[in-house]
Amino acid sequence: YYYLKRIEDAQAAYQRGADHFEAGIAKALLNRRLLTGLHYAHYSLSSTRADLGDLPGGLREAELSMETARQLLAWDPTDRLAQRLADVSQGQIALMLNINGRPEEALAIVEQQLEGYRAFAAANPQDGDAARRVAVPMRGRAEMIFDARGREPGCKAVAEAKAAWKAVEDKWGLSDFDRTNDLALLDELAAKGRCR
Repeated sequence: YYYLKRIEDAQAAYQRGADHFEAGIAKALLNRRLLTGLHYAHYSLSSTRADLGDLPGGLREAELSMETARQLLAWDPTDRLAQRLADVSQGQIALMLNINGRPEEALAIVEQQLEGYRAFAAANPQDGDAARRVAVPMRGRAEMIFDARGREPGCKAVAEAKAAWKAVEDKWGLSDFDRTNDLALLDELAAKGRCR
C-alpha cells in the first residue's frame, strides 16, 4: 500500500500489525520476533503519520520504535540486528524532529550517528555496506543543514553527500534505488538551494 501511494491504507495495515504484535507481547514479553515486528510497525507508522500531516504523531511513532529497539538491546546487547534497528530509529527520530521544526536537534543526532559510521567504515575499508551506511544519512543531513543554517552550509553539505556516494559508486557501484532515492534528490536539493 505504501509504495502504491495508498498511505491511509498503509497506515491502517501498519496499525493492525502493531496491535497484533502488542497483543502477542502481552503474552510473551521477551519474544524477539514480536518485538522486531513491533519495531517495524512503529517505524512505518512514523512515516505514514507524517505523510498524512500528523507531524507530532510521526515523531511519537519514531520514538516508540526506538523504545522497542532498546528493549531488544537490553535483552541482548550483542544483537547486531537490534543495534541496526536502533540506528534506523535514531535516524527516523532525526527526520521527524526536522520536519517538526527542530533542525538543530535533528542535526545533532545525525552528526553523532555519522561519527560512528565513519569510524566503522575507516576500520573496515573493504566493507561496502559500511561505506554505504556513511552515505545514506548525508542527504537528510544536507536538508537539515539547509533548514538550520542556510544556503552556503547547505550547499557544502550537498557536495559532501555527493562525494560520499561517489566513493561508494567508484568502489562498489550503486543500485538504481540509490540513484533515484539519493543522488537524484541531492540534485533537486542543490537546484532548489541554487548550489553551483
